[in-house]
Amino acid sequence: KRFLALDYLLTGRDLHRQDEPADPETDFHSTDLYLKEALNVISRHKTQYPELPLFLMVSFQAVHDPIQVPEKWVHMNMDRISDPHRQQLAGMVTHLDDAIGNLVLELKKQSMWANTVFLFFSDNGGEVKMGSSNWPYRGKKGTLFEGGIKSKAILSGGLIQTKNVGSSCDAIIHVTDVFPTFLGLASGNTEYADQIDGVSFWPTVDSGCTKDSIQTHPREGFLVNIDPVGYPLNFNSDTVNYYTPYAYLRRLLAKRLSWADRSSGYRHLDMKLVVGYPGSGVLSTKPYNLSHYLEKLAEEDATHAGKADPKCETIENLRDCMWLFNLSADPTESHNLVGSRSHRHIVVDILERIETYRRTMVQPVNKNGIFRSEILQDIVSHLPIRFINVYPKARVAGFGYFVPF
Repeated sequence: KRFLALDYLLTGRDLHRQDEPADPETDFHSTDLYLKEALNVISRHKTQYPELPLFLMVSFQAVHDPIQVPEKWVHMNMDRISDPHRQQLAGMVTHLDDAIGNLVLELKKQSMWANTVFLFFSDNGGEVKMGSSNWPYRGKKGTLFEGGIKSKAILSGGLIQTKNVGSSCDAIIHVTDVFPTFLGLASGNTEYADQIDGVSFWPTVDSGCTKDSIQTHPREGFLVNIDPVGYPLNFNSDTVNYYTPYAYLRRLLAKRLSWADRSSGYRHLDMKLVVGYPGSGVLSTKPYNLSHYLEKLAEEDATHAGKADPKCETIENLRDCMWLFNLSADPTESHNLVGSRSHRHIVVDILERIETYRRTMVQPVNKNGIFRSEILQDIVSHLPIRFINVYPKARVAGFGYFVPF
């Protein structure tokens, strides 16, 4: 059977146990394989290091493509889900849920649950074409809309106060906050805490995310994205009419903020600004309807709706280069406020925040969009991969992984 290179690169095995290659048993779904290893780690820790804290990060591959799962998990959802894509995805979620349940049972069996904080979260929004729904949000995985970056999270464990069980929290929490939170819980070395981006969210959630605790929560926003390489925009300051309503913004973008010729975004409190191309902005539907989604996607491609003008050559196109949303009043990101006079100070403030990151960030190696490495090319040429003829060499794309085109 002939596969494209991308199939191999996405499904190949490369597992290590500590620093040694691991050759696990075959014919296991990766969810079961990772669960088995995690259960062994918990049991071994309880036996060998009962007095030491345990940090265990279990990065299940589910839910992710390829959307594959043993049939028994698919059958559990067929009575209430008719779409075949959704059935497969729901099967993977059910399988994952069962694995997490077994992790909890093992922690309780080893008498560790009472002293545990258990955090579950995803890395990004779902891919709608593969059965996911990000309803009610706009966008999908790979976009800068809320459907692409907002993730549900569950915090559990014996250290959660009984009064807080079953409650929800509206505080802004970012993935970089996980490290300092767990480091503090484990009484780790916090000497460099002021030199990292994350802040501990434990005081806020431990207090029950009350109104007062949210007001004193140390995080007011976060960097959504900063990409000095991706989608190019051309701001030509020589043609600016400085008497037009948006001229000062154009001048700010062209003269001061060199990052603005690419894709960036930042959220401050309820306001979120995106500059450049945020990705597809099609809304998910409830119930899930793939045909409707694909139709809307085709309409968007045909009309360029929701996409940034690739050049942004005129002031009139400035709104097509920037998006400002009030996520509290407009969680579906349907109303772009960037052209509103009353919001100009917010736009400028957030632009300055992104510029602070740009000045201090480590510069990416993938200049000009594609990073061609002779070393990587040599490695790829020796892989047991048969590339299709028109794409004889693989390369590393700007988004960070091998593609054959």
